[in-house]
Amino acid sequence: MASEQPSGSEMPPTQGFAKRRPDWELPQLHGDLEVADDGSLFALKGRLPCPKCTKSRSFYCYDCLVPLTETPPVALPFQFSIITHKDERPSMNTGVHAAILAPGAVQLHDIDHCPEFDKSRAVVLFPSDDALEACDVEPDSIDRAFIIDSKWAKARTLTQHPALAGVRRVKLSNSARSAFWRFHTKGVADEGVCTIEAMLFFLNSLAEQGKLSAPAYKQPHCFDNLLWYFVHQHKVVQQAAARKMQKLTEAGEGHAGRARTTPLSPHAPPSHRPRARRGRGAGGGGGRGRDGRAQGGEEEGGEGQEPEAGQAARAGWAGAGGRGGGGRGAGARGGAGGG
Repeated sequence: MASEQPSGSEMPPTQGFAKRRPDWELPQLHGDLEVADDGSLFALKGRLPCPKCTKSRSFYCYDCLVPLTETPPVALPFQFSIITHKDERPSMNTGVHAAILAPGAVQLHDIDHCPEFDKSRAVVLFPSDDALEACDVEPDSIDRAFIIDSKWAKARTLTQHPALAGVRRVKLSNSARSAFWRFHTKGVADEGVCTIEAMLFFLNSLAEQGKLSAPAYKQPHCFDNLLWYFVHQHKVVQQAAARKMQKLTEAGEGHAGRARTTPLSPHAPPSHRPRARRGRGAGGGGGRGRDGRAQGGEEEGGEGQEPEAGQAARAGWAGAGGRGGGGRGAGARGGAGGG
């Protein structure tokens, strides 16, 4: 059963959801997706122990790459290597989704532990000056694709490693956009897509250009379930944003009512004087998930996350992927990347 995706007209406005970026709005989901029903994820309440390591996890274990619910099958036409920097946390990597949804076809490793491969039949998804478009790739010429999952400051260094020397670079089209719910810090372009989106866009581009000859990959939406976890978390964050926006609206109406009825005279009786509001001050503290990490709503490299988005994480998510901080993400004009 396909999961119904809200159209753009059904998505409530979320501008003002993030305190640190009042102008930011939650991006809309990709409207043409057909993913499996995610009712099992919504039905899963709380956290479960991983059957391998016994650690408490939500939906899947990002260390053992074990799902905690049934998952839809995803078949891929070739192997994927997601190269992670040693400083990156697997809990923040949407490439974990791919490794769980397409077991055996996706490997997560650092640059020093690349599997043996034929460089003439491999590609690196990265927006270099000499990168090819999907239309320039020879049909069925790829056995392994590498995606660099790292902040931009480190990604280029990783692509220059001897292990990837002489490997073709490919890039995404200019039309690729992200639906990711974390934003970049000021001064970093918002044009990136996260790792799992980069995989989907790249595969779809190859299929649309007739570069995959197997009949199974000529079917529309054959790769959409790569975004199964991604779509679910987007829904959770969207619901949290809607709740927060509703509270802000109600609070604004309440303040307006009190402003009309509160006596302004300093001689008003104590019972009529406005009470000092108690709080934590103006600091924009971060919502933290149950793993003790700041999660959701903002850039992956920031000091903290928006409380409501942290609430989305606490609703049962173990913090996937990141497109921000120091500039993680696959460039819309072609990169591989973070998150």
